[in-house]
Amino acid sequence: MLRTRSVIIITLALLACTEAPEPAPCGSACRDAECAGDACVGTDASPDANTDMMVVADVSIPEPDVGPADVGESDAQHAADAGPPPGPVDRERSLVWIDPAIVDDPEMVSLARTMSAASDDRHGGRLFDWTLRRFGTTPFSVREDQANIADELRTTLGPDPSTWDLTQAPFIVTAVHLRIDLAGEQHCGEFRVSFSTTHAVVQPFHLIFLFSMVPQPESGDCYSHAVRLARLSEMTHADFLVAARELLDEHLTPERFIIMETGEFTFFPWEWRQWVRVQNTDPETVAALPFVLENPRLFQTVDAEGLNRGGARTRAFLSWVAENAAAINARTILIPEEFRPRFATAPTAIPRTPVSLYDLDPAISWRYPDLRKNLEIIGCPVCHTADAEFVQTNADRTFSEFYDKELDARAEFLDTWVQTRRRSAVPFGPLQRDPVLPD
Repeated sequence: MLRTRSVIIITLALLACTEAPEPAPCGSACRDAECAGDACVGTDASPDANTDMMVVADVSIPEPDVGPADVGESDAQHAADAGPPPGPVDRERSLVWIDPAIVDDPEMVSLARTMSAASDDRHGGRLFDWTLRRFGTTPFSVREDQANIADELRTTLGPDPSTWDLTQAPFIVTAVHLRIDLAGEQHCGEFRVSFSTTHAVVQPFHLIFLFSMVPQPESGDCYSHAVRLARLSEMTHADFLVAARELLDEHLTPERFIIMETGEFTFFPWEWRQWVRVQNTDPETVAALPFVLENPRLFQTVDAEGLNRGGARTRAFLSWVAENAAAINARTILIPEEFRPRFATAPTAIPRTPVSLYDLDPAISWRYPDLRKNLEIIGCPVCHTADAEFVQTNADRTFSEFYDKELDARAEFLDTWVQTRRRSAVPFGPLQRDPVLPD
Protein backbone atom coordinates (compact mmCIF):
# COMPACT_ATOMS: atom_id res chain seq x y z
CA MET A 1 0.00 0.00 0.00
CA LEU A 2 1.23 3.47 -0.80
CA ARG A 3 2.24 5.59 2.15
CA THR A 4 0.97 8.86 0.68
CA ARG A 5 0.31 12.40 1.81
CA SER A 6 -1.40 15.34 0.19
CA VAL A 7 1.10 17.05 -2.10
CA ILE A 8 1.09 20.22 -4.11
CA ILE A 9 1.97 19.34 -7.69
CA ILE A 10 4.31 21.94 -9.11
CA THR A 11 6.23 21.41 -12.32
CA LEU A 12 9.81 22.13 -11.34
CA ALA A 13 13.34 20.75 -11.76
CA LEU A 14 16.89 21.29 -10.49
CA LEU A 15 19.86 23.43 -9.85
CA ALA A 16 21.72 26.39 -11.19
CA CYS A 17 24.20 27.42 -8.51
CA THR A 18 27.85 26.79 -7.87
CA GLU A 19 28.43 23.37 -6.33
CA ALA A 20 31.25 21.14 -5.12
CA PRO A 21 33.79 20.10 -7.76
CA GLU A 22 35.92 17.00 -8.03
CA PRO A 23 36.64 15.21 -4.76
CA ALA A 24 40.12 14.36 -3.57
CA PRO A 25 41.37 11.98 -0.85
CA CYS A 26 40.31 13.37 2.50
CA GLY A 27 43.57 12.66 4.36
CA SER A 28 44.19 14.96 7.31
CA ALA A 29 41.10 17.03 6.51
CA CYS A 30 39.05 14.58 8.57
CA ARG A 31 40.56 15.93 11.80
CA ASP A 32 38.98 13.83 14.60
CA ALA A 33 36.97 11.62 12.24
CA GLU A 34 38.10 8.66 10.19
CA CYS A 35 39.00 8.84 6.50
CA ALA A 36 36.86 6.37 4.55
CA GLY A 37 37.77 6.45 0.88
CA ASP A 38 37.05 10.00 -0.22
CA ALA A 39 34.96 10.96 2.80
CA CYS A 40 35.27 11.64 6.51
CA VAL A 41 33.13 9.43 8.72
CA GLY A 42 32.55 10.10 12.42
CA THR A 43 32.29 7.29 14.91
CA ASP A 44 29.84 8.59 17.49
CA ALA A 45 26.14 9.39 17.48
CA SER A 46 25.60 12.58 19.37
CA PRO A 47 23.31 15.61 19.17
CA ASP A 48 24.47 17.97 16.44
CA ALA A 49 25.64 21.21 18.04
CA ASN A 50 22.99 23.92 18.20
CA THR A 51 20.36 21.83 16.40
CA ASP A 52 17.90 19.07 17.21
CA MET A 53 19.56 16.70 14.73
CA MET A 54 21.04 13.39 15.77
CA VAL A 55 24.10 12.59 13.70
CA VAL A 56 24.93 8.94 13.03
CA ALA A 57 27.64 9.51 10.44
CA ASP A 58 29.33 12.85 10.12
CA VAL A 59 30.32 12.83 6.45
CA SER A 60 32.08 15.62 4.66
CA ILE A 61 33.17 16.21 1.10
CA PRO A 62 36.45 17.78 0.05
CA GLU A 63 36.10 21.45 -0.68
CA PRO A 64 36.71 22.97 -4.12
CA ASP A 65 38.98 25.76 -5.19
CA VAL A 66 37.68 29.20 -4.29
CA GLY A 67 36.61 30.16 -7.79
CA PRO A 68 38.87 29.95 -10.83
CA ALA A 69 41.63 32.51 -11.06
CA ASP A 70 42.37 34.67 -14.08
CA VAL A 71 44.94 32.37 -15.66
CA GLY A 72 45.25 33.81 -19.13
CA GLU A 73 49.01 33.27 -19.41
CA SER A 74 48.82 29.50 -18.96
CA ASP A 75 45.84 29.28 -21.31
CA ALA A 76 47.79 31.10 -23.99
CA GLN A 77 50.45 28.40 -23.85
CA HIS A 78 47.89 25.85 -25.06
CA ALA A 79 45.96 28.06 -27.48
CA ALA A 80 47.93 27.02 -30.56
CA ASP A 81 47.24 23.35 -29.87
CA ALA A 82 43.52 24.06 -29.52
CA GLY A 83 43.33 25.70 -32.95
CA PRO A 84 41.56 28.92 -33.86
CA PRO A 85 38.82 30.03 -31.46
CA PRO A 86 35.31 28.86 -32.41
CA GLY A 87 32.43 31.19 -33.13
CA PRO A 88 29.64 32.30 -30.78
CA VAL A 89 28.41 29.77 -28.25
CA ASP A 90 25.00 28.17 -28.72
CA ARG A 91 24.05 27.45 -25.13
CA GLU A 92 21.95 24.38 -26.01
CA ARG A 93 24.96 22.82 -27.69
CA SER A 94 27.85 23.87 -25.47
CA LEU A 95 26.24 24.37 -22.04
CA VAL A 96 23.02 22.39 -21.63
CA TRP A 97 21.54 19.54 -23.65
CA ILE A 98 17.79 19.04 -23.94
CA ASP A 99 17.87 17.59 -27.46
CA PRO A 100 15.49 14.57 -27.50
CA ALA A 101 18.05 12.67 -29.56
CA ILE A 102 20.21 12.74 -26.44
CA VAL A 103 17.97 12.92 -23.38
CA ASP A 104 15.34 10.47 -24.71
CA ASP A 105 17.89 7.88 -25.84
CA PRO A 106 18.67 5.49 -22.96
CA GLU A 107 21.82 4.40 -24.77
CA MET A 108 23.06 7.98 -24.52
CA VAL A 109 21.90 8.91 -21.03
CA SER A 110 19.34 7.48 -18.61
CA LEU A 111 18.83 6.74 -14.94
CA ALA A 112 20.19 3.25 -15.56
CA ARG A 113 23.40 4.53 -17.10
CA THR A 114 23.87 7.27 -14.52
CA MET A 115 23.27 5.02 -11.50
CA SER A 116 25.67 2.53 -13.03
CA ALA A 117 28.31 5.25 -13.13
CA ALA A 118 27.65 6.19 -9.50
CA SER A 119 27.80 2.63 -8.17
CA ASP A 120 30.54 0.15 -7.34
CA ASP A 121 28.77 -2.78 -8.97
CA ARG A 122 28.32 -0.85 -12.25
CA HIS A 123 24.59 -1.54 -12.12
CA GLY A 124 23.15 0.76 -9.48
CA GLY A 125 19.93 -1.02 -8.60
CA ARG A 126 20.97 -1.89 -5.05
CA LEU A 127 22.27 1.62 -4.40
CA PHE A 128 19.13 3.22 -5.85
CA ASP A 129 16.86 1.04 -3.70
CA TRP A 130 18.94 1.77 -0.59
CA THR A 131 18.95 5.52 -1.21
CA LEU A 132 15.21 5.76 -1.79
CA ARG A 133 14.64 4.03 1.53
CA ARG A 134 17.26 6.13 3.31
CA PHE A 135 15.06 9.22 2.95
CA GLY A 136 12.77 7.70 5.56
CA THR A 137 15.44 6.63 8.06
CA THR A 138 17.77 9.62 8.40
CA PRO A 139 17.50 10.91 11.99
CA PHE A 140 17.42 14.60 11.10
CA SER A 141 14.62 14.47 8.50
CA VAL A 142 12.16 11.73 7.59
CA ARG A 143 10.60 11.59 4.13
CA GLU A 144 8.87 8.25 3.66
CA ASP A 145 7.28 8.61 0.23
CA GLN A 146 10.45 7.81 -1.72
CA ALA A 147 10.28 4.26 -0.34
CA ASN A 148 7.01 3.86 -2.22
CA ILE A 149 8.95 3.98 -5.47
CA ALA A 150 11.35 1.32 -4.20
CA ASP A 151 8.43 -0.88 -3.11
CA GLU A 152 6.76 -0.55 -6.50
CA LEU A 153 9.99 -1.36 -8.34
CA ARG A 154 10.36 -4.54 -6.28
CA THR A 155 6.82 -5.46 -7.34
CA THR A 156 7.21 -4.66 -11.04
CA LEU A 157 10.91 -5.42 -11.65
CA GLY A 158 11.56 -8.14 -9.08
CA PRO A 159 12.62 -8.46 -5.44
CA ASP A 160 16.35 -8.26 -6.22
CA PRO A 161 17.35 -4.66 -7.08
CA SER A 162 20.60 -5.87 -8.67
CA THR A 163 18.50 -7.25 -11.54
CA TRP A 164 16.35 -4.17 -12.11
CA ASP A 165 16.17 -2.54 -15.51
CA LEU A 166 16.39 1.04 -14.27
CA THR A 167 15.29 2.38 -17.64
CA GLN A 168 11.84 1.25 -16.44
CA ALA A 169 12.00 3.35 -13.26
CA PRO A 170 9.64 6.36 -13.25
CA PHE A 171 12.25 9.02 -14.03
CA ILE A 172 13.09 11.05 -17.12
CA VAL A 173 16.23 12.95 -17.99
CA THR A 174 15.47 16.66 -17.93
CA ALA A 175 18.88 17.91 -19.12
CA VAL A 176 22.62 17.43 -19.26
CA HIS A 177 24.47 20.46 -17.87
CA LEU A 178 28.07 21.31 -18.80
CA ARG A 179 29.44 23.51 -16.00
CA ILE A 180 32.74 24.61 -17.53
CA ASP A 181 32.35 27.84 -15.53
CA LEU A 182 33.25 25.85 -12.39
CA ALA A 183 36.71 24.93 -13.69
CA GLY A 184 39.39 25.02 -11.01
CA GLU A 185 42.97 23.96 -10.41
CA GLN A 186 42.29 20.21 -10.33
CA HIS A 187 39.33 19.87 -12.69
CA CYS A 188 37.55 21.51 -15.60
CA GLY A 189 34.14 21.94 -13.99
CA GLU A 190 31.22 19.58 -13.64
CA PHE A 191 29.24 17.33 -15.98
CA ARG A 192 25.72 17.07 -14.57
CA VAL A 193 22.66 14.98 -15.39
CA SER A 194 19.29 15.99 -13.95
CA PHE A 195 16.14 13.86 -13.62
CA SER A 196 12.49 14.34 -12.69
CA THR A 197 10.16 11.62 -11.50
CA THR A 198 7.12 10.71 -13.54
CA HIS A 199 5.50 8.87 -10.64
CA ALA A 200 1.80 9.62 -10.35
CA VAL A 201 1.92 10.42 -6.64
CA VAL A 202 5.49 10.73 -5.36
CA GLN A 203 6.34 14.11 -6.84
CA PRO A 204 7.78 16.65 -7.32
CA PHE A 205 11.02 14.73 -6.85
CA HIS A 206 14.24 15.59 -8.69
CA LEU A 207 17.74 14.14 -8.82
CA ILE A 208 20.95 15.58 -10.19
CA PHE A 209 24.23 13.70 -10.52
CA LEU A 210 27.55 15.54 -10.62
CA PHE A 211 30.64 14.18 -12.37
CA SER A 212 34.00 15.93 -12.67
CA MET A 213 35.19 17.21 -16.03
CA VAL A 214 38.92 16.80 -16.60
CA PRO A 215 41.01 17.67 -19.65
CA GLN A 216 41.78 15.06 -22.27
CA PRO A 217 45.20 13.45 -21.74
CA GLU A 218 46.54 14.80 -25.01
CA SER A 219 45.78 18.43 -24.07
CA GLY A 220 46.20 18.47 -20.33
CA ASP A 221 44.50 21.83 -19.80
CA CYS A 222 41.02 23.24 -19.26
CA TYR A 223 41.31 25.83 -22.04
CA SER A 224 41.39 23.05 -24.63
CA HIS A 225 38.37 21.49 -22.94
CA ALA A 226 36.54 24.83 -23.07
CA VAL A 227 37.32 25.10 -26.79
CA ARG A 228 36.08 21.54 -27.25
CA LEU A 229 32.73 22.43 -25.70
CA ALA A 230 32.49 25.69 -27.64
CA ARG A 231 33.07 23.84 -30.92
CA LEU A 232 29.90 21.82 -30.30
CA SER A 233 28.02 24.97 -31.34
CA GLU A 234 29.53 24.86 -34.85
CA MET A 235 28.81 21.22 -35.65
CA THR A 236 26.15 19.69 -37.82
CA HIS A 237 23.48 17.92 -35.81
CA ALA A 238 24.87 14.51 -36.73
CA ASP A 239 28.41 15.46 -35.69
CA PHE A 240 27.07 17.05 -32.51
CA LEU A 241 25.38 13.80 -31.49
CA VAL A 242 28.60 11.87 -32.06
CA ALA A 243 30.54 14.38 -29.95
CA ALA A 244 27.89 14.34 -27.23
CA ARG A 245 28.09 10.54 -27.00
CA GLU A 246 31.88 10.76 -26.65
CA LEU A 247 31.53 13.26 -23.81
CA LEU A 248 28.93 11.11 -22.07
CA ASP A 249 31.16 8.05 -22.39
CA GLU A 250 34.08 9.96 -20.89
CA HIS A 251 32.25 11.47 -17.95
CA LEU A 252 29.65 8.94 -16.81
CA THR A 253 32.14 6.74 -14.97
CA PRO A 254 32.58 5.81 -11.30
CA GLU A 255 35.98 7.51 -11.24
CA ARG A 256 34.39 10.86 -12.04
CA PHE A 257 31.31 10.65 -9.81
CA ILE A 258 31.28 13.47 -7.23
CA ILE A 259 27.89 13.66 -5.56
CA MET A 260 24.14 13.29 -6.03
CA GLU A 261 21.68 15.99 -5.05
CA THR A 262 17.93 15.76 -4.48
CA GLY A 263 15.19 18.34 -4.38
CA GLU A 264 11.71 17.20 -3.50
CA PHE A 265 8.32 18.40 -2.34
CA THR A 266 6.69 15.08 -1.48
CA PHE A 267 5.89 16.67 1.85
CA PHE A 268 5.89 20.36 2.80
CA PRO A 269 8.25 22.16 2.42
CA TRP A 270 10.75 21.71 -0.39
CA GLU A 271 13.82 19.87 0.89
CA TRP A 272 17.32 19.80 -0.58
CA ARG A 273 20.00 17.25 0.26
CA GLN A 274 23.37 16.20 -1.07
CA TRP A 275 24.48 12.56 -1.11
CA VAL A 276 28.14 11.51 -1.04
CA ARG A 277 29.75 8.06 -1.17
CA VAL A 278 30.74 6.60 2.22
CA GLN A 279 31.60 3.14 3.42
CA ASN A 280 28.59 1.03 4.37
CA THR A 281 28.74 0.16 8.06
CA ASP A 282 25.69 -2.16 8.04
CA PRO A 283 26.99 -5.74 8.47
CA GLU A 284 23.87 -7.18 6.83
CA THR A 285 24.28 -5.31 3.54
CA VAL A 286 27.96 -4.38 3.32
CA ALA A 287 28.96 -7.44 1.28
CA ALA A 288 26.55 -6.59 -1.53
CA LEU A 289 26.77 -2.82 -1.09
CA PRO A 290 30.21 -1.77 0.19
CA PHE A 291 29.56 1.93 -0.39
CA VAL A 292 26.32 3.85 0.13
CA LEU A 293 25.20 7.46 -0.15
CA GLU A 294 24.86 9.65 2.94
CA ASN A 295 24.11 13.31 3.57
CA PRO A 296 27.10 15.61 4.24
CA ARG A 297 26.72 19.17 5.40
CA LEU A 298 25.44 21.16 2.45
CA PHE A 299 28.00 22.94 0.35
CA GLN A 300 28.00 26.74 0.74
CA THR A 301 24.71 26.79 2.64
CA VAL A 302 24.46 28.64 5.95
CA ASP A 303 22.45 26.98 8.75
CA ALA A 304 20.16 29.93 9.46
CA GLU A 305 17.81 28.07 11.79
CA GLY A 306 20.56 26.63 13.95
CA LEU A 307 22.73 29.73 14.00
CA ASN A 308 19.82 31.96 15.00
CA ARG A 309 19.49 30.09 18.31
CA GLY A 310 22.52 31.70 19.91
CA GLY A 311 25.25 30.06 21.92
CA ALA A 312 28.90 29.24 21.30
CA ARG A 313 28.34 28.12 17.70
CA THR A 314 26.59 31.38 16.88
CA ARG A 315 29.37 33.43 18.48
CA ALA A 316 31.97 31.52 16.47
CA PHE A 317 29.96 32.15 13.30
CA LEU A 318 29.70 35.90 13.91
CA SER A 319 33.43 36.01 14.61
CA TRP A 320 34.10 34.29 11.30
CA VAL A 321 31.79 36.74 9.50
CA ALA A 322 33.56 39.71 11.07
CA GLU A 323 36.98 38.41 10.08
CA ASN A 324 35.96 37.62 6.49
CA ALA A 325 33.33 40.23 5.69
CA ALA A 326 34.99 41.49 2.50
CA ALA A 327 35.35 38.00 1.00
CA ILE A 328 31.82 37.03 2.08
CA ASN A 329 30.42 40.13 0.44
CA ALA A 330 32.36 39.35 -2.75
CA ARG A 331 31.17 35.71 -2.66
CA THR A 332 34.69 34.29 -2.86
CA ILE A 333 35.03 32.36 0.41
CA LEU A 334 33.99 28.90 1.53
CA ILE A 335 31.53 28.65 4.42
CA PRO A 336 33.16 26.48 7.11
CA GLU A 337 31.53 23.10 7.51
CA GLU A 338 30.54 23.75 11.14
CA PHE A 339 28.19 26.53 10.04
CA ARG A 340 26.34 24.46 7.43
CA PRO A 341 23.24 22.23 7.82
CA ARG A 342 22.80 18.64 6.71
CA PHE A 343 19.64 19.46 4.77
CA ALA A 344 17.81 22.63 3.84
CA THR A 345 14.21 23.57 3.17
CA ALA A 346 12.68 26.18 0.92
CA PRO A 347 9.23 27.30 2.08
CA THR A 348 6.83 28.25 -0.72
CA ALA A 349 3.92 29.82 1.12
CA ILE A 350 5.55 31.41 4.16
CA PRO A 351 8.46 33.85 4.48
CA ARG A 352 11.94 32.38 4.69
CA THR A 353 13.84 32.88 7.94
CA PRO A 354 17.12 34.69 7.14
CA VAL A 355 20.30 34.19 9.14
CA SER A 356 20.62 36.89 11.77
CA LEU A 357 23.66 39.19 11.86
CA TYR A 358 22.05 41.36 14.56
CA ASP A 359 24.99 41.03 16.97
CA LEU A 360 27.60 41.76 14.32
CA ASP A 361 29.69 44.91 14.76
CA PRO A 362 27.47 47.72 13.35
CA ALA A 363 30.49 49.21 11.56
CA ILE A 364 30.82 46.03 9.50
CA SER A 365 27.10 45.98 8.66
CA TRP A 366 27.31 49.64 7.64
CA ARG A 367 30.32 49.03 5.40
CA TYR A 368 28.74 45.99 3.73
CA PRO A 369 24.96 46.60 3.65
CA ASP A 370 24.33 43.48 1.51
CA LEU A 371 26.60 41.21 3.56
CA ARG A 372 23.86 38.91 4.82
CA LYS A 373 22.27 38.68 1.37
CA ASN A 374 25.54 37.79 -0.34
CA LEU A 375 26.25 35.22 2.36
CA GLU A 376 22.92 33.50 1.83
CA ILE A 377 22.68 33.61 -1.96
CA ILE A 378 25.67 31.31 -2.47
CA GLY A 379 23.60 28.45 -1.07
CA CYS A 380 21.22 26.72 -3.48
CA PRO A 381 18.02 27.01 -1.40
CA VAL A 382 18.29 30.81 -1.36
CA CYS A 383 19.96 31.22 -4.75
CA HIS A 384 17.12 29.32 -6.37
CA THR A 385 14.31 31.19 -4.65
CA ALA A 386 15.44 34.82 -4.59
CA ASP A 387 13.48 35.53 -7.78
CA ALA A 388 12.44 32.09 -9.04
CA GLU A 389 11.01 28.73 -8.08
CA PHE A 390 13.25 26.31 -6.20
CA VAL A 391 14.05 24.15 -9.21
CA GLN A 392 15.37 25.58 -12.46
CA THR A 393 15.02 22.92 -15.19
CA ASN A 394 11.38 22.03 -15.56
CA ALA A 395 10.10 18.51 -16.15
CA ASP A 396 9.07 19.58 -19.67
CA ARG A 397 12.72 20.68 -20.27
CA THR A 398 12.01 24.36 -20.24
CA PHE A 399 13.98 26.71 -18.00
CA SER A 400 13.03 29.19 -15.35
CA GLU A 401 13.68 32.87 -16.01
CA PHE A 402 16.52 32.76 -13.49
CA TYR A 403 18.19 29.81 -15.22
CA ASP A 404 17.77 31.51 -18.60
CA LYS A 405 19.83 34.40 -17.26
CA GLU A 406 22.39 32.04 -15.80
CA LEU A 407 22.80 30.22 -19.11
CA ASP A 408 23.29 33.53 -20.90
CA ALA A 409 25.97 34.47 -18.37
CA ARG A 410 27.70 31.10 -18.81
CA ALA A 411 27.64 31.52 -22.58
CA GLU A 412 29.29 34.92 -22.20
CA PHE A 413 31.88 33.39 -19.85
CA LEU A 414 32.73 30.60 -22.30
CA ASP A 415 32.80 32.96 -25.29
CA THR A 416 35.17 35.31 -23.49
CA TRP A 417 37.44 32.50 -22.36
CA VAL A 418 37.88 30.88 -25.78
CA GLN A 419 38.21 34.21 -27.63
CA THR A 420 40.59 35.98 -25.23
CA ARG A 421 42.24 32.91 -23.71
CA ARG A 422 41.68 34.46 -20.30
CA ARG A 423 39.40 32.82 -17.78
CA SER A 424 37.43 35.27 -15.67
CA ALA A 425 37.19 34.81 -11.92
CA VAL A 426 33.84 33.32 -10.93
CA PRO A 427 32.08 34.01 -7.60
CA PHE A 428 30.10 31.45 -5.67
CA GLY A 429 26.38 31.61 -6.37
CA PRO A 430 24.85 33.21 -9.47
CA LEU A 431 27.12 34.05 -12.39
CA GLN A 432 24.75 36.61 -13.92
CA ARG A 433 25.50 40.28 -13.35
CA ASP A 434 23.55 41.99 -10.57
CA PRO A 435 21.46 38.98 -9.50
CA VAL A 436 18.36 39.60 -7.44
CA LEU A 437 19.46 39.25 -3.83
CA PRO A 438 17.23 37.65 -1.17
CA ASP A 439 15.10 39.74 1.16
